Amino acid sequence: MKLKRLKIKHFEQNGRIVIGKPKLDLVNFFGLIIFPLVTGITLLILFGGNIIEFEIGRGKIIATLIFLFGTAIFNFTRMGSKWGNNSSTKTLVNNSIKIKDENLEITFNSENVKELKPEITEIKEDFYEGTLNLIDLNDQKHIILGFDDENEQYLLNDLNWFVDFFSKYLKIKQ
Repeated sequence: MKLKRLKIKHFEQNGRIVIGKPKLDLVNFFGLIIFPLVTGITLLILFGGNIIEFEIGRGKIIATLIFLFGTAIFNFTRMGSKWGNNSSTKTLVNNSIKIKDENLEITFNSENVKELKPEITEIKEDFYEGTLNLIDLNDQKHIILGFDDENEQYLLNDLNWFVDFFSKYLKIKQ
């Protein structure tokens, strides 16, 4: 349920749980990236060098353009970050987790996991990104999940829930 709410693709297959890349949310993609970008480009083309001649006011048009392009860039960056944090496929099978990306596949279980560590970063005022990191015995960090939220406490609650879930599944002590 949490993965579905966070729009991270997952499915069950032959007793395995496979967690993949996040789903492309078309409403957010078009509404928060494409629409502001196209609107900003259209305004730029329409007003172009003639911003001074319109009664609307040069400052309002420039502020609108900055807002539209800023919105598109911020949301594109946010979506890219979520895709990057969740780019590898994770397979949960037999109390282990297999992390597979383009180059390599690593299997983790209770014998080679040091800890699961949540991490929260403020990426914009009142907007946070959280990652669930698996720390192996060599102190290397492997990202299990990454997602964002406007409420730091909700993000922390979700991350702690995943820490608890994966700790129990992998049978490691936190």
